[in-house]
Amino acid sequence: MESNDIITKFQEGDENAFQQLVECYQQKAFRIAVLIVQDDFLANDIVQETFLKVYLNRDQLKNLSHFSSWFYRILTRTAWELSKKQLPLCKEETIFQTISSPEDMEQDILQKEVHQQIQQALRALPYHQRTAIVLYYYEGMSVKEIAQATGSMQGTVQSRLFLARKKLRPILESILKKEER
Repeated sequence: MESNDIITKFQEGDENAFQQLVECYQQKAFRIAVLIVQDDFLANDIVQETFLKVYLNRDQLKNLSHFSSWFYRILTRTAWELSKKQLPLCKEETIFQTISSPEDMEQDILQKEVHQQIQQALRALPYHQRTAIVLYYYEGMSVKEIAQATGSMQGTVQSRLFLARKKLRPILESILKKEER
């Protein structure tokens, strides 16, 4: 079944089509949500709330080819909304988990430390800047796609990316210096 066929059937209220969309977008939505809010439990709530909003507002999607942008706009807005209501819980576990053999334990520990530092640096960014960074670098979206997904102007997205990079640069440079040693 074509993607537009699934979306059309979903808009008509077909629950199987909705289930297919959930299966297609769920993992990616969770990853984006976790990177934005830095909390697994809150990210689960955000994803569930997003799919509920998508289902309830399916008649508001006018152009089938813009489903992805429409979905990500709902996801990012929901993440911003719910994260303002709830402080993220501190968690020890990092979202960047690696499995290694005992011989690679030292490298694994260093890699985990680097990932935790990057995660901590992301956590320090304001939500809008963090969202732009996550969508741009982790999801490979263009500035135009991010603007559509967040309901922002392209210049605003570029500004958020610039400011986030400016804040992240010293942290990432110090990480690189440590790795070179």
